[in-house]
Amino acid sequence: MKNSQIAIYVAGNIQKGHEKESEIFCTLNFLGVLGRKARACLKSCFVFILMGGTSLLYANHYTIVLTPPADQTAKYIEVSQALYSQYQPQYLLNAYGTSSPHITVVQFDCDSPSLAQEIWKSMCEKMAEEKFETFAPLFAGVSFIEGVGLYEGTTWVELAVKRGDKTSPIMKVHHTAVNVLKTFGLTPLNASCSDYRPHLTLARIVMPKQMEVWSKNLCENPGNFRLEFGLSDEHWQYARTFSIFPPLKSGI
Repeated sequence: MKNSQIAIYVAGNIQKGHEKESEIFCTLNFLGVLGRKARACLKSCFVFILMGGTSLLYANHYTIVLTPPADQTAKYIEVSQALYSQYQPQYLLNAYGTSSPHITVVQFDCDSPSLAQEIWKSMCEKMAEEKFETFAPLFAGVSFIEGVGLYEGTTWVELAVKRGDKTSPIMKVHHTAVNVLKTFGLTPLNASCSDYRPHLTLARIVMPKQMEVWSKNLCENPGNFRLEFGLSDEHWQYARTFSIFPPLKSGI
């Protein structure tokens, strides 16, 4: 790992109904000395974090994530608070450290804190072997994903991240984490491998009725899309059809 470091954030416990949150922020410097280039790298790129849940939440829920540098974190929180706080948010980013901006790499359950740390240690070793360097993810746009199961009736608002191919930084990190979990007999709780959909959640909200009906009408009963060949205009709007496959009986 060149001129950068991996950070571990471990949330404290909540006991007897009183919050006793302690934060341990440890740095693992694989070079032995943290120089200016390493600090600059941390400011400009996302870093790894292993987060353990609090006992009030889920003490055995762990996640390996990518987090933005401190000077970029505020913008995600500000957008989350400014745009979505009025829509009965069930999940909203904040500056208190209880809901921090992140991109999930893997989530897993583990009853043993010491085993969870062994998993993290193994992940760090693999990243060091692969000479991992922090990187800036490529965002594709904003997505509105309808909640299912426990989240039915709400909508996730997310910044979608481009996956790239299997050699892209984010997919290499994800596959490494999945393989590390496998060596410990664990599987990710989140969608993984070919189903992995990296994103940064801004909020989970109750969608306004007018927008809810509109979005459902667009997403339900789409019918069978057909394959066509044609021309687009200068704005890449689909403007003219040349041919259809399979051909219509009347022929085009």
